[in-house]
Amino acid sequence: MYTIEYLVGHDGRLLHALKGIDDKQQCENIDTRNISPRTVSANGMRLVSDALVLSPQGTFNYYLWIIEGSGVHTVFRAGYILKNCTLTETRSQQTYYSGDNRYREAAAAYNALLRAGLAAP
Repeated sequence: MYTIEYLVGHDGRLLHALKGIDDKQQCENIDTRNISPRTVSANGMRLVSDALVLSPQGTFNYYLWIIEGSGVHTVFRAGYILKNCTLTETRSQQTYYSGDNRYREAAAAYNALLRAGLAAP
């Protein structure tokens, strides 16, 4: 079982993370350096879009669209887990687009993920 923790990220944005219900550790600082919003610019990537989606059932996920330094577009769903004062990113439904229509294909995939997240049971 998890609780939802609300944290302020390095850029001042509110982050939603899961924390084990038995984890009573109080953190003065949270290590966020390994989550995509932090690693993108440091690794020569570009964040095209990210969204926090709260489903009608009260679950939440982040949806991200990143352009890698190589030009490959990556679209995925992410969640964050807080343990030992460190945020860990979990990814699912990750797809890559590298052809001539990569922007259009990635945009369609990103929008489909968002729509599915909004309708998720």
